[in-house]
Amino acid sequence: MRAAAHAAWLAIAALVSQPPALAKHSTCPLDRPGIDQLGESETLRASVRQVGKDRVLMLEGGIDAKAPETIANALKTGGAISEIWLRSPGGNAAAGNRAGEVIRGSGIPVRILDGWWCISACNFLFFGGALRTIDPGGVFAVHMATRVNDPNYQNNVDRLTKRGATGSVLEEIAKREQGMAQLTADDIDVMLRMGISRKLLSDVMYAQRADSFRGGRENAANAETYRCLTREEMVRYNVVNID
Repeated sequence: MRAAAHAAWLAIAALVSQPPALAKHSTCPLDRPGIDQLGESETLRASVRQVGKDRVLMLEGGIDAKAPETIANALKTGGAISEIWLRSPGGNAAAGNRAGEVIRGSGIPVRILDGWWCISACNFLFFGGALRTIDPGGVFAVHMATRVNDPNYQNNVDRLTKRGATGSVLEEIAKREQGMAQLTADDIDVMLRMGISRKLLSDVMYAQRADSFRGGRENAANAETYRCLTREEMVRYNVVNID
């Protein structure tokens, strides 16, 4: 039973951090250059580039299940890496946590450039840096981890509701709640080990709306489900620890 529950959690974690189209939010500069480049790939791309005298590992695209392996291989074969640069719309939540641990094991600083975005599961890759910096104009966007916006989940609940299968609907919801509780526990564990304030979860991430379709799914694009941290918040919650 424990193995089955763990497998179900992994399946949920693979979806919860996949956000819908980025919702407008008064804190997020959606006109910033670079946001239109976030969705170019559903898999994480790792490339090593020479920047002046330094070798930089660039991690771009969606965070897929193989992201920890992708990063580990790039670090193994990329030579002496001075810095890791991140640009990602997020993706697989559990993989994001594990990828952050791989980055922390390398001891290499991480950075978000001016005009680059780090959203959702990307946050946990960034937490992996022992030294973390975000350039002015770099965007660190968070949201509440949720499964409620997954179309498959919504359709399944709709189907069961129309059948009048109340017990099955409640069972479906309970299963998702358990998975989210396990993921939250993992998020908290990773953040504390990485030196990030737990209050970032309670004060900001989990204070955001999860149900982007509230008031009708046709209004989902107008729901503010994302939150972009201010520079003061980045410092307060120890998201950045060097200027």
